[in-house]
Amino acid sequence: MSDRITEARLRRAVDALNAAFGYPIAPYAEGRDAAGNRRLVPQARNIHVAGAYGGWRLEQMDPAGGSGTRDVGGGFGPRRAVYDQVQAMLWAVREMKETQK
Repeated sequence: MSDRITEARLRRAVDALNAAFGYPIAPYAEGRDAAGNRRLVPQARNIHVAGAYGGWRLEQMDPAGGSGTRDVGGGFGPRRAVYDQVQAMLWAVREMKETQK
C-alpha cells in the first residue's frame, strides 16, 4: 500500500518542481503600484496546485506575467495522481540535467 498524499506533501513536491525549473515558489508576491499602494503581483511561470470539484490539478501562472493560469497537468484528479505527475516531471528535469553534463 502506498503512502497517503497530504495537501502539504503535494505542495512541497510542487515547490521542489518550481525550484528545479528556477521558477518562483509563490504564485504571487507583494509589490506596489505606481501610486505606492500595496498589491499582489503575479509571478510568471510559477507552478502551483489548485483544488476544486473535490480534486486537484497543476496550474501555471501566465508566462508573460499576467494573472491568468493554465492547466499543465491534465485536469482535476486525486492528490495521488497529481503527486505522481509532479514526481515524473522532477525525474525528467533531473534526467535532462544529467544528459547535459
